[in-house]
Amino acid sequence: MQHRRAGRPKSRNGCSTCKARHVRCDEERPACGQCINTGRKCDGYNPGITQKQLHENVLAAYQHRVPPNLDNRIAVYQGTLEEREYVHIFCTLTSPVFSGFFVSELWDHLLPQLSHTEPAVRHAITAVAAAHRQYITGSQGNEEEFILQQYNRAIRVLVDGHLSTAQRTRTSQPNLTLANCCLFACLEMLHSNHQQALDHVDAGLQLMWQDQSARRGPGNLPILDLELWELFSRLHMDLAMFGRRTWPLVVGSDDVHIPRSFSDITQSRRSLTKLMNKTMIAAPNTNLQPLLLHPDMRGHNPGLIQSQRELMTHQSLYTAWSDTFNRFLQTRQGKAADQRSVLALRIDHHFAILWALSATATNEMEYDRYDAYFENLVRMAEDLLRLDRSAQNSVSEMRPFCPEPGVLRALQLTATKCRDPLLRREALRIMSDHPRKESVWDWRRSVRLGKLFIRVEEAELRDLPVKHRVPGERNRIVHYQFSDDWEASETRIQLWLWSDWSRRELSCSVETVDWSS
Repeated sequence: MQHRRAGRPKSRNGCSTCKARHVRCDEERPACGQCINTGRKCDGYNPGITQKQLHENVLAAYQHRVPPNLDNRIAVYQGTLEEREYVHIFCTLTSPVFSGFFVSELWDHLLPQLSHTEPAVRHAITAVAAAHRQYITGSQGNEEEFILQQYNRAIRVLVDGHLSTAQRTRTSQPNLTLANCCLFACLEMLHSNHQQALDHVDAGLQLMWQDQSARRGPGNLPILDLELWELFSRLHMDLAMFGRRTWPLVVGSDDVHIPRSFSDITQSRRSLTKLMNKTMIAAPNTNLQPLLLHPDMRGHNPGLIQSQRELMTHQSLYTAWSDTFNRFLQTRQGKAADQRSVLALRIDHHFAILWALSATATNEMEYDRYDAYFENLVRMAEDLLRLDRSAQNSVSEMRPFCPEPGVLRALQLTATKCRDPLLRREALRIMSDHPRKESVWDWRRSVRLGKLFIRVEEAELRDLPVKHRVPGERNRIVHYQFSDDWEASETRIQLWLWSDWSRRELSCSVETVDWSS
C-alpha cells in the first residue's frame, strides 16, 4: 500500500534555504520561522528561481573551496597565509569586540560568512583585523603597508565588479558596497582619521537613500542589509553631532510610535535609535544654540520655533520609551538580558534628553535642573564600564574599541554641560580610568575638552573649595567651535561667553588645545 503525503497546500514562494532543503516555509519576512527555529541563515526570497537553478547555485558556491593544507587552523579561509591569519583574528577577536554591549549578527556571523565568498569583503576585514591588532598592541610595525595593500585590493575588486557566482545569478544580493563602507569607516576610526570615517558613513547613507528598497523602510530588506541599515542609523547620529548633513530616511516619513511592550532588547534599541535620530534631524545644528541669536530675533525665527516645538513633543516620547522599557525588564526576556545592554540603552536615553536641551534651552542655567540625569549618567557609565572590563578578554581590554557610540559622548556632555563641579570631574575620572575609543569619540579628546571647559568657566572661582565652584551664567561657555582641523595634534577652539550680561552680548575667545599631551 502506497503512503501518500498529507494534503497541504504547497509553498511556491518559500525562501531559498527552505527550497534547497525541501521543507515547508512559513514565508515570514525578513527571515522565515523555519530557518530561525532550526538555527539556519535564511537566504531570502526569489520566487522566480527554479529548483534546478537553485541546485546549480548551491553547487557553484563550492567552486571556491580551499583544498586541505598544512595550515594549523581547522577552518581554512581563502587567500594567502597572512590573509588567512587576519581573517582568523577578525573572527575570534575583532568581531566579538566590535559587537560592543549587544549581540550582533552583523559582526558575529554575517560579515565573516560573506568574507568566504566575496573577495572585496575578505580584503576589507583583513585590513580591519590588522588595524585592530595594531591598535590594541600600540605597535607601528610592518602592518601599515599590509593594511594599505588590503584596503586597495578591496577597492579594486569593488571597482572591477568581480562578484561571486551567487551575485551574478542574483539569488542573493548582499550590498557589498554598503558592507565595505561599514568596514572602511571602522578602518579610519582605528587610525583616528575621524573625518574620513564620517565620509564613509555619509557615503553609506547615500547608498541607502539611492536604493529603492531602502526608501520603503528596513522591513523590506534582506537580513544583511537590515543589519547594515540599523548600524548606519546609529552612526548617523555622529554625523549630526559633528555638523554633517542629516538623512531623513533613517526615520522614514511616519511619526515615531512607542509600543506598549518590547519583545526583546533589539526592539528596544531599534525604537530608541529611531527616536534619537528624529531628535537629531529636528535640531540639525544643535551646537548652534538659540542663545547665539539676538534675543529680539529669537521669537521671530520660524525654523527655530518649529524645531523647538517638535523637540518639546519628543520629551513625552522619551518618557513613553522609558515606561515601556521598564515593563520589558520585568518580563522573562528582560530579566535575562545582558546588563551591559540595559545600561547602554539607559545611558543613550538620558543622553538624548540632555542633548535635545542644546536646541531648546533659552539659557545655560536650564542644565542645572537636570543634575539628577547627569548623576545617573555618571553612575551608569561606571557600572557599565566595570561590567564590560570583566567581560572582555585580557588582550582587547588593554585599549577597548567599538565602532559604535557608547559612553564617551555622554560623559563628554556631562563634563562640558553639567556645572556641578564634582559630577563633571567624576566624568573626567571615569574616562581617564577607562581609556577607550568609540566610533569617532576618543577618551583623550573628551577629557581635554572637559578640562578646558572647567578651566575657563571656573577661572574666577579657584580660591573656593572645589564643591563650591559652580559658575554663574555669565561665566558659562555658550558655544564652541573648532577653528582648525580637529584631527590635528594641536587645535584652536573658539569659545563664546557673555561679554556684557546686561545687554546680552557675546564675545569670542580662542584657546589652543594640545591633544597629544
